Amino acid sequence: MCGINGIVTTTRGSIDRSALRRMRDAQRHRGPDDDGEYLDDQAGLGFRRLSIIDLSPRGHQPMSNEDGTLWLIFNGEIYNFQSLRTELKRRGHPFRSQTDSETVIHAYEEYGERCVDHFRGMFALALWDSKKKTLFLARDRFGKKPLFYTVQNDSLYFASELQGLLAAIPKPSISQAALQYYFRLQFIPSPHTIYRGVNKLPPGHTLTWQNGQVSIKPYWKLNFTKQSISLEEAGQEFERRFREAVKLRLTSDVPLGTFLSGGLDSTIITAIMASQLKEPVKTFSIGFSEQSHNELPLARQIAKQYNTDHHELIVQPNVSDVLPMLMRHYGEPFADSSAVATYYVARETRKYVTVALTGDGGDENFAGYEKYDFLLKLKSFDVLPQPLRKVLAAIGSSAVMAMPPLQRRRLMIAADLFAANLTERYNDLFAVFSRRQLKTLLPGLDPHHDPDRLAAERIGDLPTDASLIDRVTALDLRLYLPEGLMTKADIATMANSLEARAPFLDHEVVSFTASLPDEYKINGGVQKFLLRKQFGHLLPAGLLEQPKRGFDLPVNAWLRGELKDFLRQRLTDPTFRQLPYFNHSFIDRLMSEHEQQRAHHGIRLWSLLCFSIWHQEFKA
Repeated sequence: MCGINGIVTTTRGSIDRSALRRMRDAQRHRGPDDDGEYLDDQAGLGFRRLSIIDLSPRGHQPMSNEDGTLWLIFNGEIYNFQSLRTELKRRGHPFRSQTDSETVIHAYEEYGERCVDHFRGMFALALWDSKKKTLFLARDRFGKKPLFYTVQNDSLYFASELQGLLAAIPKPSISQAALQYYFRLQFIPSPHTIYRGVNKLPPGHTLTWQNGQVSIKPYWKLNFTKQSISLEEAGQEFERRFREAVKLRLTSDVPLGTFLSGGLDSTIITAIMASQLKEPVKTFSIGFSEQSHNELPLARQIAKQYNTDHHELIVQPNVSDVLPMLMRHYGEPFADSSAVATYYVARETRKYVTVALTGDGGDENFAGYEKYDFLLKLKSFDVLPQPLRKVLAAIGSSAVMAMPPLQRRRLMIAADLFAANLTERYNDLFAVFSRRQLKTLLPGLDPHHDPDRLAAERIGDLPTDASLIDRVTALDLRLYLPEGLMTKADIATMANSLEARAPFLDHEVVSFTASLPDEYKINGGVQKFLLRKQFGHLLPAGLLEQPKRGFDLPVNAWLRGELKDFLRQRLTDPTFRQLPYFNHSFIDRLMSEHEQQRAHHGIRLWSLLCFSIWHQEFKA
């Protein structure tokens, strides 16, 4: 796990070595063990290394092929590198190290840009061909590893994090389209960033730069074509694939462990790790003083059942200290409150191990979120004509205004959902601001830009008769997971120089689950049906009946209590008040209603708090 950066240009001899090093050193946290650089007349590559496999100097990067014409910088892990290495050696490629990075170089020599088809893992990589003067960038299928780039005059700059790019280029202006995405979705999806002219390479894409020309291509898209398979066969095949995915992710020359939340997914991973490792599994859990958000007792029970080396941490709301640091790492506003909890558990975990397995992807594979069941129920109303649904939604919206204030938010959303199409409903279910609220918050932005259109584009390739479960799963795996969850996981862990591995997001595992019938995922209102049936015997009694909890912070309570003064100070600060994007009287109303418990505006106020801190940190 590492940090990469680089500059390529059409003007020979113009690479700024000091800028290259500033970019590299801004990402030191991603690789505290080693650094390196490569420089020629048209390219500069920078690297920070977190040593995981082959800790010797042979793993140093940038890494070249035998004749020094290809140079690689690589962030991530190729879990199938040993089988790839065997095949490449058979084809005549010599190896000098035991690293997966060297496998990438020889795979590129053998397969060209289609080398990415052979990789099973997480990665962001850059290959410079000094003979052809060509740069090749690639990002893994689910966006586990980030990659930012920008074209400035005749040069292309790239880095693992935005702060790496900003160390070398003039400060860009804020993208108003990005503001609408952020306050709607909690994050800014690729290819956008908060800055104009600065982009994220989308997951599952490659970028080729030659003679100043940029070409971006997709190389993989998840297929939802169904197969005919019995429930018993599906369970056995999934377990075989998943156990293999876990085993591959246990390859490490440094200590490893796992996050144990007390939920179904992390428990299954813990159980499988316990069966495959000779020593006790190191497990790490996080809790809160608010019992509604505390899973420590259940995690403790699981740790005891599998005799793990268990570690716990109670999180206190010291976010006034941690949020500025996190916003610097994200480089742009990011409003998922669970990033704070993930940061803390990663920090605690890094005291003991360098690699941690996570349960990310279990919900997306097996329709584990409440929204799946809710959207299925809501779909039954779609037989009504759209005009009638709009009338009923309007009646519903008027009716709920007479209800107690704390009931209004959910019912108003339900009224919106009643009239909306699938992608609008999907966005509304985890939206920061509703469509109407967004227009009130950001009155001066382009009214023709629709942040919900992106969701429709992400599933535009699905057949018209695709099931609702497949369409929502596709949205999760192509939008919410890569742009939100993977961004959160990478930044929160790498800020602590910790590598996170997600076996549920092995692309061969996901491809298999995508091919399964809907009823194997949600059946009679039971979510994660096949997962529960196949692995139920591994779980403590009563775990299957536990409600789902995430890493979300109790922000509603904190923003009325310990963080109330901090929030008000930030959102009434003169610098923030001068920003022209916002309807500040609307923000004042949100704060007052929340403090007086007339409404729960925690997620909206949190997003504004994160934006204000980001703006202060980067003086955007």
